[in-house]
Amino acid sequence: MKIIYMGTPEFALKPLQSLYDAGHEILAVVCQPDKVNARGGKIIYSPTKRYALEKGIPVLQYKSIRKEGVEELAKIGADVIVTCAYGQILSQEIIDMCKYGVINIHSSMLSKYRGASPMIASLLNGDELTGISIVKTDIGLDDGDILYSKTLSIEKEDNSITLSEKMSELGSMCILHVLSDIEYFIQNKKSQNHDEATFCSKVSKEMAKLDFSKSAIELVREIKAFALNPTSYFMYNQERFKVYNAEIYGEIEKEAGIVCFCDKTNGLVIACGDKNAIKITQIQSQNGKVLPIKAFVNGRKLEVGTRCE
Repeated sequence: MKIIYMGTPEFALKPLQSLYDAGHEILAVVCQPDKVNARGGKIIYSPTKRYALEKGIPVLQYKSIRKEGVEELAKIGADVIVTCAYGQILSQEIIDMCKYGVINIHSSMLSKYRGASPMIASLLNGDELTGISIVKTDIGLDDGDILYSKTLSIEKEDNSITLSEKMSELGSMCILHVLSDIEYFIQNKKSQNHDEATFCSKVSKEMAKLDFSKSAIELVREIKAFALNPTSYFMYNQERFKVYNAEIYGEIEKEAGIVCFCDKTNGLVIACGDKNAIKITQIQSQNGKVLPIKAFVNGRKLEVGTRCE
């Protein structure tokens, strides 16, 4: 099948690779404009752009696809547009330009969690189940008919990094399944229950700072949800520590933010606002690597009784 693939981040890479490896003809990859590294001024290509260039696939980038992309995309002559975390809203002209329209790989079991951050929302809410929905894109926000969906369990140790990897793999399988008989799936599409729709918005950097006055369960969910981006952090002695995973330690009679333990036996345990504590299991110091907590406490010690902010 002749495909225009629209996707930008790491999550969109595996489905692109799978479509290419399966023999589909990828006529173009459309991704967001390149970013520039704030420190060195180096241009950063997205994962999908890097892959497309390696495979000799044309790459198209628009600041506004609705204004700049319609004419160019229409000339390509694709059978279908496949989208996966592209990052821009498409116009009706783009939705209608291909024989099979636009098919989106969405990382939730719609109609739950429409919008920009469905995986983060599922982790913030402590869900045990998520999944992939393959959707026939309409002009609304993730409200199109469902062609196919498949659930995935969220494991206790999952954070947004591990969950994204699993969901990307599942999305690859699902889109290949749908494209193997696209006319059948379009003929048997199912409408969403719009009355049950929930929405999730973009995540801001301000949400990443840990507030230890919150409950232990809230903080653990935030840490897991924000591991990929924007990554939760706390300040200690004017140094920023990023936190990628944590678990509930249990009841402890200490003020919120106080370091309760920092050793090989207990790990790093910090008190929370509900008289419980969290145990950090994966951490990164300001100029260090991401480490499991046992490796971290071998080289660093946060003094018991001092405060994290």
